[in-house]
Amino acid sequence: MAVRIGNAAAPRWFDCSLDRLDEYIAFLQACGATSTELVLHHGPADDRIARVHVLETDWFPVIKRFQDVGIVCHVHAPLHPRFGFDRWTIDPSLFASEWRPLLPVLVQLAERQSEPTTLVVHAASSKSDEGTRATVEALHWLLAQLDGLTDNLRIGIELRRPASPDDARIDRSRESLAIFVARQCDERVGICWDIANDWQSATMRAVPLTVPDASFLRLVNHVHLHDAGAPDEVVHHPLSLERVPWRPMLGALIGQGFAGAVTMEIRYRHALDQGEPWPVLADSYRRLRSFLNVPDDE
Repeated sequence: MAVRIGNAAAPRWFDCSLDRLDEYIAFLQACGATSTELVLHHGPADDRIARVHVLETDWFPVIKRFQDVGIVCHVHAPLHPRFGFDRWTIDPSLFASEWRPLLPVLVQLAERQSEPTTLVVHAASSKSDEGTRATVEALHWLLAQLDGLTDNLRIGIELRRPASPDDARIDRSRESLAIFVARQCDERVGICWDIANDWQSATMRAVPLTVPDASFLRLVNHVHLHDAGAPDEVVHHPLSLERVPWRPMLGALIGQGFAGAVTMEIRYRHALDQGEPWPVLADSYRRLRSFLNVPDDE
């Protein structure tokens, strides 16, 4: 199975309107997209949430349009605190009630695809052992809900940037996240390697960004790719700035046999800073396709 490429399809990219979605999907196909990543949300939503998340009324129409043209859909967990693993600490029943409406669509989405679907989640953000415990318990609850419903859905815990050089939370360094994932002893659980977040971590800790060893790479089941702005080092920029050295990282991962999806997490507003957003996004696709040696006419 070849590496699939795509970008996080926030509704802002298609003007938050299903009327423009088909045009956007055709544009992505022309860029060489073979996957996408959708952030799903249900319940109350303001304009900010609606720009990033696919709202419940649009879940099935949006997913169907991508899948109908052969673009594999992956999912990012909702970003609102209502869905965060920290909420498990407050009240597991509230956490479960927020997640239950998402489970049927995740199962249906995964069952319609011939290759594994990744659900990207964030570990609990608490800096105590309580955060680790909440992550374990919430993760196990999610996996238990999926038992017997689908064998085609896996979970990728995202590697996030540390808040400080000594941030020891489980998802704020390669080492701690790899140890945590390995201890789950469940092949459905892996790492979503955000290479730009990894670069931020190395920059904050004043160490070079080196290629991970095989023990880390073997656990990666999904990739987030984006660049960093200058001089503030804010990430989620198009790949054209060439600040994050993603090529040797991605090359090492593919060398280990990775055959998942690489999702470019490029924010619309950062693309807009560089020109017309769609052509700017197309340039990032060209850079990634060139690295992967995918011909422009394929």
